[in-house]
Amino acid sequence: AHTTRTDLLVLDSPPAPSGSFLARDQYDQANETDSAAVFADVTYAVTDRLNVFGGLRYSQDEKDYAVSTLASTVLVRPTSRYAINASDSWDQTTWRLGADYDLSDDVMAYGLISTGFKSGGFQDTPSTPASAATPFDAEIATNYEVGLKAQWFERALTFNPSLFWIDYDDLQVRRTVGFDTFTTNAGSARIRGAELTVLWAPEGGFSIGGAYAYTDARFVDLVTGGADLSGNRLNRNPRHKLSLSPAYEHVMGSGASVFGAVDVNYESFIFDDIDNNTINVRPERTLVDARLGYRSADGRWELIGWGKNLTDEITVTHQYILAGGQFAYYGPPKTYGATLRWRY
Repeated sequence: AHTTRTDLLVLDSPPAPSGSFLARDQYDQANETDSAAVFADVTYAVTDRLNVFGGLRYSQDEKDYAVSTLASTVLVRPTSRYAINASDSWDQTTWRLGADYDLSDDVMAYGLISTGFKSGGFQDTPSTPASAATPFDAEIATNYEVGLKAQWFERALTFNPSLFWIDYDDLQVRRTVGFDTFTTNAGSARIRGAELTVLWAPEGGFSIGGAYAYTDARFVDLVTGGADLSGNRLNRNPRHKLSLSPAYEHVMGSGASVFGAVDVNYESFIFDDIDNNTINVRPERTLVDARLGYRSADGRWELIGWGKNLTDEITVTHQYILAGGQFAYYGPPKTYGATLRWRY
């Protein structure tokens, strides 16, 4: 639930924002958020092996928003010069309910249903008074999850698989049309997938960790700007993510230790917009980082040499289409460095 208050003043030529630099197009914005919540959570042991748990949370957010524009180019149209003050509030009761069961001393199975809430808000760069005065709605998520948590071979092997399904109502998504970038609400969306994390850490200082995640994330109902995007993949959600991290640490006779690790992270391609425009695809990437270090016997200091993106892969970290042009930001190239830590 929410209530809205709006004060709007449309100006022919508003004054430049206080303390601002000279610019042809400016947004002067201020936002104040008051957030409050009360919650309770309880776990009850039905038997020595079976626990049930549940919780409730009531959240309330109130946002006071002010924006004014100074414009003299087509980026902000003359009819869009305005100053506005708006206020809105959202509240929601969320909950979780689940159980876990010890199949053995080394294996626990669990299942749960939980809900989440993210309050609504106002646009970053509204180009019209109507856009500035109209808040987007809160989003609600319902998560279903089952999984195992296991440790075998005297806890040398950790094995944690899980399956999940998330239903979203009014999912907040960002979209760019022409010169305008705005947040809107999808009617509904769903994410389903599986995750697996594994850690093998036998005696001798060697360990290797790995994780894999498969995610199928799609809009179930999304109509915005006259376009029906239902069925499109959620933006910035890779279908496959894989990581592998071997590591080794050797403790010398003096008590000092040397250690090293390599991190390999793979991510499949993603769409950077909700339109699933093939031009706006972020290619798959594999990043390799490594580090080698020395730690003193008393643990007070350590020196670590490291390298990031050792294969010097060109990666896109963010991109968007604005008024027919494509803009992209790239990640750093191969980078080396050293870190000295001192504890006192």
